[in-house]
Amino acid sequence: QQCGGEAMPGIGFGMGIERVMLALEKQGLLTQGAKPLALFLAGMGDAACNAAFALLRKARAAGLAAEMDYMDRSLKAQMKYAAKIPARFVAILGEEELAEQVVSLRNMNSGEQTKVPFEKLIETMLGKQEEE
Repeated sequence: QQCGGEAMPGIGFGMGIERVMLALEKQGLLTQGAKPLALFLAGMGDAACNAAFALLRKARAAGLAAEMDYMDRSLKAQMKYAAKIPARFVAILGEEELAEQVVSLRNMNSGEQTKVPFEKLIETMLGKQEEE
């Protein structure tokens, strides 16, 4: 109505977000952001994706910030996505890795890639987290 239009009923709400943020910070309840992603699992094919999902659950249960692809993208697209998020390490699972029960673990900073047995992946990643 003030701007020349018809009368329109409405409800509004306002809050000083800065005050809320200051109060949360003062009480130590404000986090400084999400943990950087330690591990991205890139699976190629249904069986590899199932194995990647099982490893993802174990990684998260161990306290690692981990994620995987849910959109059935190519390995190249998954690697681009992992670099974009950014993930420190990518565990690659294909048919060959699945047959050997290993992941190809790539350090996204150095490009170094090593094979790590499924049962050693979490232990290896926890060790790499401690190195930081």
